[in-house]
Amino acid sequence: TKNILFCGLLLLPSASQATDWKAITVDVLQFSAGVITAFALHEAGHAVAARVYHEDLEWNGRGFSVEWTCLAPCKRLDSIALAGNLTTAIVGETLLHLPYKGAFVDGIQAFNAVNPIGYAIRDSVTSGGYGDYRHVDDRIQFALAIHGASIGYRQFSERMWGMSVERNR
Repeated sequence: TKNILFCGLLLLPSASQATDWKAITVDVLQFSAGVITAFALHEAGHAVAARVYHEDLEWNGRGFSVEWTCLAPCKRLDSIALAGNLTTAIVGETLLHLPYKGAFVDGIQAFNAVNPIGYAIRDSVTSGGYGDYRHVDDRIQFALAIHGASIGYRQFSERMWGMSVERNR
């Protein structure tokens, strides 16, 4: 809790910069909305894949701790498990080519970058595999993690380090 409060204090501008404070607040809210939107799109990817394959999912939990279970017999569990991060990859690539680059898109892209990396790390350190990723081949997990890092780099590198990848158009 102390760390969260400290980080929050770093974001607060001085009283003489009221317009900056308002802009920062709007950016934080838009970024947060982007993360929530990306999470919803990720989970929708699982749901759509289940629907396409005529499988039934049972959803448990709330917020960012939601989990799904494919009800037996589940013949396409690997495809349904993979669909969430394939959705984030598709959304991530699409947003990289749109002209709008505000805080909302940054929030979506932050999720799209971190989520597949987090899944791959958690799966590698969890005995028997982590969540739905235990049904996904390790090479595919690695490829999606690298792609997630690529999305993060292309979205944020220029602003963070003054570097960018030249795009062929």
